[in-house]
This record gives sequence, structure tokens and C-alpha cells, in this order.
Amino acid sequence: MSHQKDFIAQYLEKIGRFALLNREQELELAYQVADWVKFKATALRGGFKR
Repeated sequence: MSHQKDFIAQYLEKIGRFALLNREQELELAYQVADWVKFKATALRGGFKR
């Protein structure tokens, strides 16, 4: 469970940074975070294979 809490905290930290950015940067980062979240979710399901 602590892994999931760390994950959520990191995710919210990344999301929080969006407020400081302009729209173009925000969109670019949103895609990066989406990829990061997909990777993390895959790692969580796969039991941290990497």
C-alpha cells in the first residue's frame, strides 16, 4: 500500500506543477505524465519488473 501512496504523491506533485506553466507546456507535460502514469501502472501490475 505504501508504494501506491508514494505513487499518488508523485503524481499529484507532477500535476501541481502544471499550474505554473503556459498552455503549450502544459499540454506537452500532460502527455509526458500520461506516459509516465501508464508506465507506472504497468510496473505496478507487473510487479516492478524493471
